[in-house]
Amino acid sequence: MGAATVGGTILASGTPAFASCLSHHVNVEGYDAGSYHYGNKSYIYVNTSSVINGLSDSIFRSLFIAGSADNGVEVGWTANNGGHSGPTVYAEWVNRGVDSGPKFYTGYSLSTDTSYRFFVENVGHIQIFRFLVDGQSSPFKAFIAENNATAAMGQVNGQPALVIEPNTDAPRSNPAWVEFNRNGIDINVVSSSYGTDTLLAVADSMQ
Repeated sequence: MGAATVGGTILASGTPAFASCLSHHVNVEGYDAGSYHYGNKSYIYVNTSSVINGLSDSIFRSLFIAGSADNGVEVGWTANNGGHSGPTVYAEWVNRGVDSGPKFYTGYSLSTDTSYRFFVENVGHIQIFRFLVDGQSSPFKAFIAENNATAAMGQVNGQPALVIEPNTDAPRSNPAWVEFNRNGIDINVVSSSYGTDTLLAVADSMQ
């Protein structure tokens, strides 16, 4: 994405196209024009049930990273949207001008009148974003659906791991990548020289 702007937004309106809501985003927090490692994290408040139930239209509360009108990603929660009346985690992204539309993730648990820590990041110019919600279950399944490299669920010491095959993104330049969680710590094993079998063996050997 090159240079990226990160920030947060609160919208209460009909579902907009991602690019069309860029002008409504506020609270810009950071900017990275060179290293291609950028992200955004913040607590997002989930409104009370009375507020959500009293709305006549959808509500969005989200964090976003926008490189341009043609590339960007946002993560947060929405309600009264896509058949989901209560607060539901969602992500939406634009890749080369193609808008995914909101993708709903019902595996996360959100209570009303509560703040949750959301985290979205690009971990190193591989055209892939990941997100986390308050330390809840693995984001990797959603992550796989969103990226344009070949990825699959694997295992490290019996625990789920994200495995990304090298040279399978559009420019054929992404590294081999294994990501997993150990004792609450997110661990990434990355190489431009070795394949995923080697990386998985290295990951399995970690104590």
